[in-house]
Amino acid sequence: MILNSRNANYILTFPRNFLYESVQDRYRTYLKRLPLPYNDVNDYLNASVQQFTFPSIDAENVEQTLYEDNIKWKGAFRLGKSFDKSFQITFKSYEGYINYWMMFDQFQEFLSYDNPNAFMPNITLSFLDQDGFELIVIDFKQLTMTSISELELNFSSNTPEFQSFSCGFGYNYYELKRRLE
Repeated sequence: MILNSRNANYILTFPRNFLYESVQDRYRTYLKRLPLPYNDVNDYLNASVQQFTFPSIDAENVEQTLYEDNIKWKGAFRLGKSFDKSFQITFKSYEGYINYWMMFDQFQEFLSYDNPNAFMPNITLSFLDQDGFELIVIDFKQLTMTSISELELNFSSNTPEFQSFSCGFGYNYYELKRRLE
């Protein structure tokens, strides 16, 4: 028997208060005119998530010379200090790149001097089993938005193609919840 590892067994959710109210107001009227199956701007953004790049973990070893050999020992760090503490979310570009401009406006509002918030709301990543039940949940806390990728626009191709863009985030803390019972 070969166990199948599916890459689509995760859910990334932006909370209802993730987008600033000014950004939601700016796009709400436009999205209501379109025949979309989404209740609000936040659902529209959540539906465009294509990929989540989970942070890597690196733990350095301590070396000790014993006679002429170097012996490696585990380091004395907490696992949380070994995380990269950044991640990237890739979005499918929608018509008119409207979700790109949502995230662009969100980034601009977040970096604004008039914004009193030092951090964005938490983002939750849930890992699912083959039946869709939640197994592991990670809450990324004290988020900062760090980047938004470029858009490659050109007139050289006339064929419909799948385009995407990415946003980078940093975080200070995470909470891991195991729901294996």
